[in-house]
Amino acid sequence: MTKKEILQTIQLRQSTLKDYLNCPMMFKFRHLDKLQPEYRHPAALHGSVIHKLLYMIHDDKWNLNVANYYGEIFERYEFGKEGESKIPVKWKDKAKELAAYESNANEMLDNYRKWEPNQQASILYAEQRFRVKIGGYVFTGTIDQVRRYPDDTTELLDFKSSKQRPNDLAMYNDWQLALYQYAIKHGEVLIEDNWIKPKLHPDYCSIYFLRTHEIRKRTTVNGKAGDEKGEPLIRTQKSPQDIRQFREQVLNLLKAMLKDWHFPNPNHCNLCNYKSHCLERAAELPKAFVAEARKRLKETQAA
Repeated sequence: MTKKEILQTIQLRQSTLKDYLNCPMMFKFRHLDKLQPEYRHPAALHGSVIHKLLYMIHDDKWNLNVANYYGEIFERYEFGKEGESKIPVKWKDKAKELAAYESNANEMLDNYRKWEPNQQASILYAEQRFRVKIGGYVFTGTIDQVRRYPDDTTELLDFKSSKQRPNDLAMYNDWQLALYQYAIKHGEVLIEDNWIKPKLHPDYCSIYFLRTHEIRKRTTVNGKAGDEKGEPLIRTQKSPQDIRQFREQVLNLLKAMLKDWHFPNPNHCNLCNYKSHCLERAAELPKAFVAEARKRLKETQAA
């Protein structure tokens, strides 16, 4: 594919950048070839439900009963999204896992509401679509939250509910956070069908690690049983120079993305749901041959 064809095929979103950085071959399968993944992981759906519930909590539903909404919203993400509903969710024991996810959501979000800085914060933007031009290319995405505290400091937040806590170096080099910060300063956000320019440089650009609102089940060297697991905010402060540097970095990354060559990142294979496509590529077999082989395999299994 030519550079022009690639640009016409992909969407320049934070998720597109993330996919390329994780594995250029997976980026090709997902964004250029438009292949469907083999499965969806329930943890990814759980994260989407958490984001939706957080939005509802701040949208004048502070005392929202999570248990009344979790299952309904999860089902909507599992079966309601056009195109994705045909991709199976990789369950081992659906009833048991879904109950555990709901319990986890209840615990995290109840303690989220009890945390005083969250009660005091004024929400400026939440689940806000943005667009921003970088070097002539328009990037789009959705910012989780921008808030203001009583002392007039502002903070841009990206909520995370994964099990592994991000480290400081990962935070400093986080492309997604940098793109959000660049967009809120130099781009536009969509407010009631109108694009406006916030021109905001947040005092902090941070990950809100929701798992720290979980309660310790036993006493360890890290804390006592019954306590929450730690401080949820992992903060960075970036100067205008840092943002200018990000601009150059993202343009250099885009140069690589727009070349018609892709290679697998073996460090990402355990997390990838495009493994069969990758194995087919490795075998270097014609598509017609692969299709015929699959057909015969199904016939053998049916017999």
